[in-house]
Amino acid sequence: MKFLKKIQSLPETKRKILFWIILILVGGLAFWFWSRQAIRILENLGKDRAFEDIETPEIENLNIDGLKQDWQELGDLKEILEQAGQGGALPQDIEELNLE
Repeated sequence: MKFLKKIQSLPETKRKILFWIILILVGGLAFWFWSRQAIRILENLGKDRAFEDIETPEIENLNIDGLKQDWQELGDLKEILEQAGQGGALPQDIEELNLE
């Protein structure tokens, strides 16, 4: 308690200086502990384990011909829609879409 009385008897400017010195020391110590822990966590993360738990889907029976046919049908659909925008679609054009 004598120590606290001694600090209380100091002038205000000296008490402020003492306060900031103690605050900087405690803050620096806390930052040092935090940074050590963060570095340890990042080192344990490891580059080789980063994507270990992610399961990638496997593509089976990829039908390239079916994709080409779908792409062609989309092209036909684009042409029909362009014609419809220019002069209106005829009923037979709409039937050609075959959107089943």
